[in-house]
Amino acid sequence: MNEDRKDKKKTILRAIRIDKELDDALDKDAKEQGISENVLLPILYLK
Repeated sequence: MNEDRKDKKKTILRAIRIDKELDDALDKDAKEQGISENVLLPILYLK
């Protein structure tokens, strides 16, 4: 087994439902930062 794999955190995939206005705001913020919404969400959550 690859040693690097043991050190990685396990993740879980979740689906959420959000309002269109919130999605538009997330999309705008992500584009301004040059990242995807999928990358932005954990950043916002951990603040």
